[in-house]
Amino acid sequence: MSKKTAQDFLNEYSKAYTPRQASEIAGVSYRKILQDIERGILPAYKPGKGYQILPIDLAAYIKKTRKTIDLSPKPRRGRPRKVSWSF
Repeated sequence: MSKKTAQDFLNEYSKAYTPRQASEIAGVSYRKILQDIERGILPAYKPGKGYQILPIDLAAYIKKTRKTIDLSPKPRRGRPRKVSWSF
């Protein structure tokens, strides 16, 4: 196991995403990303003109906001339909 230097740490966390990149990765709209940044749901920093989002923050955001999809078959509701066969 190698020790991380301060430079390694900075290199790892300097790979931040723009809100547009984050929206593509998260599968949500660009506007939703900006709204969630403004509301404090998605942590981001603004080093200059635009926001930057750290990968670890984006991963936590996706995990927190993504809804799970149940792909198991659903039972049919109601009575079965009658099928008429005519030849």
